[in-house]
Amino acid sequence: MALKGLKLVKQEEKEGIANYSVRQRVKATDMVDRPSEADHMRVFIINLHSTYKQRLQFTSFKNFATLRNAWMLIEEELSKVLLAKPGSKCKNNY
Repeated sequence: MALKGLKLVKQEEKEGIANYSVRQRVKATDMVDRPSEADHMRVFIINLHSTYKQRLQFTSFKNFATLRNAWMLIEEELSKVLLAKPGSKCKNNY
């Protein structure tokens, strides 16, 4: 099954979504029997850290470009929340 290898690539707790995306794409590129873009995006979202998954899992995306735009907005909003907390250190991961 084409998705089996991708299902093993999960976003690590402190990993930025951009880095996770690169790892997913590299894995997909190395696959002989590549999944469709829709299947790849579905597995990508399922394997996201809960911070992102809860915001993206019920949204329909046409392609990875629209998904990337959505996660960039989420990271921007999360950065604002972290910056608003006293004494917090915000690190952008994209």
